[in-house]
Order: sequence, then structure tokens, then C-alpha cells
Amino acid sequence: MVDSALVRRRLVAQGLATRPFSSPHDAVAAFGAMQGQDLPGVMASIALRLSEPGGRFGLDDVVAAFDDGSVVRGYPMRGTVFAVAAEDVRWMTELCAGPAVKAQVRRRAQLELDDEQIARAQEILLTQCTASPRGLSRGLSRGDLFVHWEAAGLAPAGGRGYHMLSYLIATGVAV
Repeated sequence: MVDSALVRRRLVAQGLATRPFSSPHDAVAAFGAMQGQDLPGVMASIALRLSEPGGRFGLDDVVAAFDDGSVVRGYPMRGTVFAVAAEDVRWMTELCAGPAVKAQVRRRAQLELDDEQIARAQEILLTQCTASPRGLSRGLSRGDLFVHWEAAGLAPAGGRGYHMLSYLIATGVAV
């Protein structure tokens, strides 16, 4: 039997019944981080908690928060998508990503990657983000990054690109 009072309390606590947040940043910061299996799911979760949504479910506001850098994507705890307030992502990643980083380092041999290749991938990422017209904080797309890595001889196929990028995110180099 479902306890309707308990269900209501949970909906209120999760911000779904009251929609208490005036911005995507406020919603994400209140939860610490919001996790999902994919970016659209995370974005919808944020938008559903906004008190004054702009556009469909407030998605325009959520996109704007990602674009202005007040909310960022990362993998501070594991390899699923997390939305985090920009000011919190560094400490959260430093606190939580250790086990994921250790597992990634162990997996490198399977992917035929070494420390020098990871260092080159990082250098290319930082160079391309700095050169990006959007600026260092909001760099370039994953697809564009993979094109640059491919051109430098760092084939991203077979999970290598994802591995290099997730490692750079888990070590705080990128979001």
C-alpha cells in the first residue's frame, strides 16, 4: 500500500511538487549534483524544479546555464552524467573521483594507452580550448576534440577517446 503523505513529502523534498528554484544553478547547487544516464534526462530533471520556467519545462534556462558556465557537466563520482554548480565541481571531483581514476589507470593497457598519450591528449584539449572562440571555460564539443586527437595520432575509436576524456574530467582538467 502506498502512503500518499510519504509520496507527497518526497515530491516536495525533491522540488518536484513545489518547483522552488529560480534558476538552474540554484537547483543544482541545492542538490549538490544532479545525476542521470544521459544529458537530456539531467536537463529535464533540472528544468522540472524551476519556479519560473522559460520555454518547454524551462529547458531554455537550463541550456543557458550550461552555456554561461554556471552549471557544468562532469563525472565527479562515476561515469554517468552529473550536472554540478561550477564553483563546486573541483572540490567534489577531488573528493569523489579517486576510485574511478585508479580504475581508469588500470584499464589503459587494454586500450593500448600510456601516460605519454594521456599527457598529449591533455595538451591538445587545453590548446584547443584556449584557441576556441568560446574561451577556455566552455571550449569545444567532444566530436571536435576527437577530431583533433585523431589528427595527432591519438585514435579515439574503440573507447579510447571516451577513456581519455573521462580521465581528464575525473582528474579535474576538464568538465
